[in-house]
This record gives sequence, structure tokens and C-alpha cells, in this order.
Amino acid sequence: MESRIATMLGFWKLCFPLCLALVGCGDVLPPSSIDLPPRFRPLTTLKQSRSVPRDVLATRGSTCYTGDVGAFLAHDDVDRSSVLVHEALHAARQLADHRGVDGWMRQYETDDAFVFDEERLGWAVEIEYLVRHGRAVNFDKVADAMSTLYPSRTGSGSVFDREGSRAWAISVAEEALK
Repeated sequence: MESRIATMLGFWKLCFPLCLALVGCGDVLPPSSIDLPPRFRPLTTLKQSRSVPRDVLATRGSTCYTGDVGAFLAHDDVDRSSVLVHEALHAARQLADHRGVDGWMRQYETDDAFVFDEERLGWAVEIEYLVRHGRAVNFDKVADAMSTLYPSRTGSGSVFDREGSRAWAISVAEEALK
């Protein structure tokens, strides 16, 4: 009797995912890729990538990558949109660059000053979006992110220092309130 139950359980474990997919219940699993609304153009797609950490987004051309699409979608619309306007700015600048996306990416991978300028532009539109949509900006979180997500390409440490990033983020938010 026990072997019969074990056989039935084994069969069920194999068949259950197939049954979900066939009847449409497989949609409860988060997608690994989504099409983005036109308001985020030139970004068109958000894709899951193992090479990107779970709570990070990275853009190449018109595609944005994250380590976990489902976790990204779990955030509310304002939080998701603020990050996507940041990434859309990078996408637009990459696609408009006279060297092409590859040239932009090569400079981003090797030039601290370029990263500093590009990320300040991205973070500025993200902070402005949050403020304009009535959100309080967590300046400590912004400073922590800026000082940890962007390691120096030419030496040790980070492209951004924490306290400088925090002060800068506060000034961006104050300017957005005017």
C-alpha cells in the first residue's frame, strides 16, 4: 500500500505543473519577461537575467534587466515607474550616443566620471518622479544605493560617497518641490 501511495505522489508531482500549464493556472508564476508600456520608451522590455542582482535594474539599449521580474512587479506603480524613468533615461542616452550602445557601455564600464554623470542624471529623474507623485524620498536608502551599486572602475571604493550622495539627493528633491 505504501509503495502505491508513493507511486501516486510521484506521478502527481510530475503531472501537477503540466496540468497547471494546460488549464491556464500557470499564469500564477511571475513572468521572466514583460513588455513595458509606451510611456517608458525607448525601453520596450523588462527581462529577467541571472547576471543582475534581484533588486537591481540594468539597461542595454531598449531592454532593461533585473534579477527577479516578479519581485520588481510586487512594488507599487509609483515605485516601479520611478525606477523605469531612471532606466529609460539611460536607454535614450545609449541609443542616441554617436558611438552606439556598445560605445556607451564601454565608457560606462571604464570611466568613473562618466558613471558619476550618467547615474546622477538617472537618479535625479527618479527622485523627481517620486516627489512629483507625492512620495517621501528615503535619502538614506538613496545614499546607500549610490555608494554601493557603483564601484570605481579605476581604483578602489565607490564612484559616489555616501554623505555627498545624500546631500545631493536632498537638493534634487527640494528643487523638484519648487
